[in-house]
Amino acid sequence: EPCPPGKHNPTASSKYCSSCPSGQVPNSNKDGCDKCAIGEAPNAGKTLCDKCSAGKYQPDSGGAACLECDEGTFSNGDGSVSCTKCSPGTFQGSKGMSSCDQCPKGEYANTAGATKCTPCQAGHVARERGMVACEACKLGEKSNKKISGTSCIQCTKGEYQDL
Repeated sequence: EPCPPGKHNPTASSKYCSSCPSGQVPNSNKDGCDKCAIGEAPNAGKTLCDKCSAGKYQPDSGGAACLECDEGTFSNGDGSVSCTKCSPGTFQGSKGMSSCDQCPKGEYANTAGATKCTPCQAGHVARERGMVACEACKLGEKSNKKISGTSCIQCTKGEYQDL
């Protein structure tokens, strides 16, 4: 009598079916177990190996489950064996994600693997999304506080900027 899904019978003379060790599934003959490859893990029923979905990875063969990518990283394809750091100008503040987001206008990220973007300091702006640095306003200009760090405006009467 064949074994039910997810079980195997290691000896033909045995009447008992066994579960495979963690990270393994029954082979096609159901007389032994095969390790899942890197980038894969056993499915919920432990009947076959599934590729890790986007946002997850498995660096080892025989891994029991796919692991979530950390904040500041992503995996965008099925069967990932590692996660990729977000490039400068982008960030990811959540675990298990399939992409990174561009920093909003008025903020920047100057390193890979950012988990958040940094607001531009006074007198500096990031006019576009995805900036790796803020630009200094020209002499006689200041950053527009109403549109936080996205544009420079002329200094008003009685003000100056000489940095």
